[in-house]
Amino acid sequence: MVGRHTYDNIAESIDKVLNEFKIQNKTTLIVTDNAANFVKSFRVYSNDNDVDLNECIDTNIAEENEVSIEITNTLDGEPSNIDNIISISLPPHQRCAAHTMNLIASVDIKDAEKDLTYRNISQKVFKKCQSIFNKQNQSTLSADIIKNHLGRYLITPNATRWNSYYDAMTCIVQNIDKMENVCNDLQLPTISGPREVSFLQEYCNVMKPISRALDIIQGDKNVSLGYLLPTINAVHKSLNDMKNIVFCRPLVVALKRGLNKR
Repeated sequence: MVGRHTYDNIAESIDKVLNEFKIQNKTTLIVTDNAANFVKSFRVYSNDNDVDLNECIDTNIAEENEVSIEITNTLDGEPSNIDNIISISLPPHQRCAAHTMNLIASVDIKDAEKDLTYRNISQKVFKKCQSIFNKQNQSTLSADIIKNHLGRYLITPNATRWNSYYDAMTCIVQNIDKMENVCNDLQLPTISGPREVSFLQEYCNVMKPISRALDIIQGDKNVSLGYLLPTINAVHKSLNDMKNIVFCRPLVVALKRGLNKR
């Protein structure tokens, strides 16, 4: 695709591909991520009357500036692509389920921080964890200290790996009995006390169904659209069945609200 990724350019490119391969009337659905420009392309040009008219989900992916067509240029006979734009008709649109699930796990969970108790303990514990991750990533000596204590390096969060934050916290929980010595040798505040340990354990238990769902629906083998609804239902059931949650109840509520909203 050449030029800016505006919604009309995207629509024109998709329509061109469909017509080039003569599959315009054979394509029943197109799946894309939740970027604003993709969503608007199908909202404006889809031939499906039931296309999603909600606001764009991913507010972090801004739409490119739109390019206007001067009516005077058209009347004067100057070339424009207005005829092509008018003739564009796109199939129904489906937002990527894996991307949507990741938005629930990364964006919607922030609603839990509206609860003061949850916000205080989560920020305190996650700050300590992040300081350990920073030490490992920024210093080979610190990384060696961690490996000497744990027999391995810690998993650290990575923005391009959707489950990496959950995996990182799970790694700490699995080695929680050794983390005090690690923190002492790194001269960092220790993750200690029953409240902080219990919070981390609860966090991992609550996020586990979401992480498992992401692994399933973004898989590249034995996956079809038929996996989606059972997976979502399983996540709902897991969240509803969680009992004896002390610190992470607001997180459960935020996840359930995110599932229902998206």
